[in-house]
Amino acid sequence: MSCFPVPYRITSGRTICIVDLPLPRRRDTIEAGELSHRMTPTEARQQTRILVQAAAQACIDKKGEETRILELDPIDSGLSDFFLVTSASNDRQSVAIADEIEHKLKKEFGAYPNSVEGRRKGEWILLDYVDFVVHVFLAERRAFYDIERLRKSARPLTPIEFDAELKAALTEKTLRLRLLLLSRRSRQP
Repeated sequence: MSCFPVPYRITSGRTICIVDLPLPRRRDTIEAGELSHRMTPTEARQQTRILVQAAAQACIDKKGEETRILELDPIDSGLSDFFLVTSASNDRQSVAIADEIEHKLKKEFGAYPNSVEGRRKGEWILLDYVDFVVHVFLAERRAFYDIERLRKSARPLTPIEFDAELKAALTEKTLRLRLLLLSRRSRQP
């Protein structure tokens, strides 16, 4: 069996391959019949909301104008749950906003865009994170394409309104978990 080196990693000495790695410890494996933890749709949606909020904050930090979050109708949207739309006054600013969003989500959450379009010209930059899509427009391009009008069924939110909804949802989840823990403690002898 041949070993392939890890791409783009400089290794000193012997090349490491999968057969050289230690076997996982017993407690790190899933037992037969045991369910692995997967995010529920609600947890996944909250995680997406957190990422969208971080991206909106990056827009605000780089002086993006008229930042709006469009919560897409599940029937109409197909693949994405949210659009984040912001404007820039020039092409350099639009590239800076897109770079800041990409950097912040990569650094804080390890999230990378699935696709990036339009960065070279900077008139309309699209960052596709699958569950949400970021559109960074020049002001005149945004007025021309009027993406908010195209998504009439979407619910438009400002970042402040979006943040308030996210905090309320996370508070509700925390309270439910605390009640669950209290009820379990009261049952124990």
